[in-house]
Amino acid sequence: METGCILVLKIILSRFGTFVPLDVNAVMNALDLSTQWFCIRIRFIAFILVHCQVELISGDQNGNIRVWDLTSNSCSRELVPDGEAAVRSITIAQDGTKVVAANNRGKCFIWKLGERDTSQFDPLQRIDAHKTYILKCCFSPDAKLLATASADHTVKLWNVKDFSLFKTLTGHQRWVWDCAFAADSAYIVTASSDQVARLWDVNQGETMRTYTGHNKAVVCVALNDSSPEKK
Repeated sequence: METGCILVLKIILSRFGTFVPLDVNAVMNALDLSTQWFCIRIRFIAFILVHCQVELISGDQNGNIRVWDLTSNSCSRELVPDGEAAVRSITIAQDGTKVVAANNRGKCFIWKLGERDTSQFDPLQRIDAHKTYILKCCFSPDAKLLATASADHTVKLWNVKDFSLFKTLTGHQRWVWDCAFAADSAYIVTASSDQVARLWDVNQGETMRTYTGHNKAVVCVALNDSSPEKK
């Protein structure tokens, strides 16, 4: 495998709310990496299980989005939403009804997934969310908000109902690389090149806490706010 290429497994989720173990060989076969790896960098990949069928959605830096059926090891749909603008992030709503792709031009493309055929993408909305790169997009767990993190130093929160702007989170001094919602959707954490991670109150749009100590850019973040199971 050529060094320097990027394969990122971004989301593994189920319409039934459980994580699904994946056959790595099936993923490799579906992507046919042995022939395609040297031609393309796959930037972001999402998995979704619908009616016991696993599908993979991938976006690349040439602007292509592909839906892969891991059962038949074939590509079931190809999309090019914005020419050759690199796809930076893909996210799927936890109820499996919507998918969003964000690109280097600051645009988000939202599709509704077919109920029985999830390779069916019905266009819902295009958001000109930022004037520069979107580095991460993600749905809140309750599927009511969409977050977009950008090189313009902000994170924007969008109402999924009509995709209107809900809040703009300002405070970071450099690129915001990553964001993650709390399980109750009331908080969001962000990571930035300014070497700081922040915890935000979603409704107030204000920083609750800052986390410092890194000597380099903070480029990824995860939030574990689940309650431990009682024995």
